[in-house]
Amino acid sequence: MSQNDSNWFDSDVVNKVAKEVVETVIGSQAYQHSKVNNWSNAIVEQVLQQLIKSNKSFKYIGWCPPFLRMSLCVHSIS
Repeated sequence: MSQNDSNWFDSDVVNKVAKEVVETVIGSQAYQHSKVNNWSNAIVEQVLQQLIKSNKSFKYIGWCPPFLRMSLCVHSIS
């Protein structure tokens, strides 16, 4: 599969999207334990929404590792 193929997975694009979403959702806010679940859910949902807009024929699974002792948050969209 060549990089010009429409089904090529570009990890650089995914990293860029993820960084932009984290910056949008959290920005320069200080850590607040009460907001971690909301931040995690918003980040995963927004990243997946952006990736789906690319119309690539992939199935995406979003995983947000736990913050400190928080539970895992896992979302999947196909």
